[in-house]
Amino acid sequence: MADLYETLRMRIFTTFKVPLVAWLRPVIEVLDDDKCVMRVPLTRRSKNHVKSMYVGALCTGAEATVGVLVFQRIFR
Repeated sequence: MADLYETLRMRIFTTFKVPLVAWLRPVIEVLDDDKCVMRVPLTRRSKNHVKSMYVGALCTGAEATVGVLVFQRIFR
């Protein structure tokens, strides 16, 4: 349930501040004190013409996980 709350919190923030992350619609699967596991779905928005994920989408997911960990530490 906490992961759903964090996913919604991240989506609301990114809708206004970082629209690309909101457009990719990542999902937080695991959020602990030490790690964050995020899934970026392979949809029309994130895959290229050879049916693999864009490097930009992968980097966006990696940066978003770091951002979620930082937000978790700040707002505790």
